[in-house]
Amino acid sequence: MCIFAEKSTMRRIFFTIVFATIIISVSAQRSEDRAEVSFKTTKIVGDKMNVYFDIAGVTDTSQFSFIENAIESNSEVSKSNIYVSSYGSSRCMILTTLNVNAVEIRNILKDINLDYDPKSVRFNNTQEINNNTQK
Repeated sequence: MCIFAEKSTMRRIFFTIVFATIIISVSAQRSEDRAEVSFKTTKIVGDKMNVYFDIAGVTDTSQFSFIENAIESNSEVSKSNIYVSSYGSSRCMILTTLNVNAVEIRNILKDINLDYDPKSVRFNNTQEINNNTQK
């Protein structure tokens, strides 16, 4: 009977650890999804702006056209262009009105199972925004 009690206790501990891990993982994902995002690199040109950012996980240049079309589905985006940067990343430039924000573009990327490279955008205003820089 003592062995049975030990197995029961081990099961409880195991399931408690699994449950806690799942809860922590879901909480972390939700926190990331709610994070305030802003563009690091923008250049204002009249009533429009050029925005630059890297897209994580895109290694095949044949996907560029599909991604550009998805981004241009936003009526505020006039043009998008994706290219391989000198650092080897998939860099995106969009020409858009001043009304578009990084969250809107992120939602478009997430709809096609992509996201920003975290180094190319700001999460939760971690750095001062400079609207007159260009890369």
